[in-house]
Amino acid sequence: MTGTTKRKSVNAKTKSPARSSTAADVAEPAASADASPAHEPRVGDNLRILRMERGMSLAELAERSEVSKAMLNQIEMGKSSPTIALGWKIANGLGVPFGALLGEPMPGDFVVHRRDQMQVLYSEGRALRSRALFPSGDARVAEMYELSLDPGAEERASAHIPGTREQILVTDGQLQVESAGSQAVLTVGDVLFFCADRPHRYHNPGKETMRCILVMLYPRDRKPPVDAAKV
Repeated sequence: MTGTTKRKSVNAKTKSPARSSTAADVAEPAASADASPAHEPRVGDNLRILRMERGMSLAELAERSEVSKAMLNQIEMGKSSPTIALGWKIANGLGVPFGALLGEPMPGDFVVHRRDQMQVLYSEGRALRSRALFPSGDARVAEMYELSLDPGAEERASAHIPGTREQILVTDGQLQVESAGSQAVLTVGDVLFFCADRPHRYHNPGKETMRCILVMLYPRDRKPPVDAAKV
C-alpha cells in the first residue's frame, strides 16, 4: 500500500515520548493563524518565554539542545513547528518538562508561602530584620524581601556582584539610602531604584520602625545563593 505518513508535531495535541535519535529532526512549516484552532499551544511564544526566564541566548540553547540557532529562531517566530523529537531536545536543553513547551503549568507556578513558614533573619545587633518573600530555588523570580529597621538605626551593606540593582518601596516610616555619593530620604509610598554593586547605607532617621519591600535584581546567570541578611 502506498501513500505518505504525516509526521506529528508538537502543535499536535500529543504527549508521546521522544523518537529515537535516528528520527529526522526537521521542523514543519507552521500552519497559518487562520487555519490553526484557537486552543492549540503557542509553542514559539512558550519557547521564547522559557528561554528568557533562564537568561539563555539562542546560541546557548542551541548548544545545549543540539538544535540549530536558525531552527530555534524559526520556531520562536512562529514560522516552524518542531517535531516531537525536536521538542524533546529543546525541552531537555531548557531543563523543563516537555509539557512546558505546550504551555502546561510548571512546578512552582502557584506557590503559597505562609507567613509562619518564612524565616526571619537578623543583621548584627538585630536592628535590621529581613524576611524572604520569594520561593527559594526558583531562578525565574527576582529576590524580594520585607525589611524593618529600628528608629535611629543604620545598616551598611557591601557591594553586590556587578550589575546588581535594588528596588525599594517604603511601607512604614522613613528610610535614608546612600550609595556612590547620592542619597535620598524616602517616606511611605516612595520607590527608589539604584545600582547596588557598590557599598551602600540604610538609615532610619525617624522615630518609628521603618518597613519596606526590597527587590534584588541580578544580572543573568550570576544570581548568588540567597542570604537575606546581606542587603
